[in-house]
Amino acid sequence: MEDFYLDNFLKKKEEYEELLNQYNVLINKIDKNAKEISSKCNHLYKDGSINKICNTYGKSYEKLVNLYVGDINGYNTRISEFNSYKSQNISQFNMVHLEYIDYDNDGIYEGAIDNEGK
Repeated sequence: MEDFYLDNFLKKKEEYEELLNQYNVLINKIDKNAKEISSKCNHLYKDGSINKICNTYGKSYEKLVNLYVGDINGYNTRISEFNSYKSQNISQFNMVHLEYIDYDNDGIYEGAIDNEGK
């Protein structure tokens, strides 16, 4: 089955990369908004509901970025496997984020594969 996937990978590569480019655009938009929200969530408010919103936002942002990194790493692993299988040199996909993030510094990388963080 693996051989079948790798044999057909090149036929679908352009389609995959178009989807990944759209993924990058979304992550860039989210990053832009995240910077603005982060500046407002970097301290505790008297109103606990605002703190809860900030905490939820941080966890969601962390999970989203880490899922993105995992997805791109998985795709790039397939590129490496294809290159080895077919003795070709197709370049890997460039990411917006290069590593998993721990937004709230709790030592847990929400959404990261095996929660390893790297």
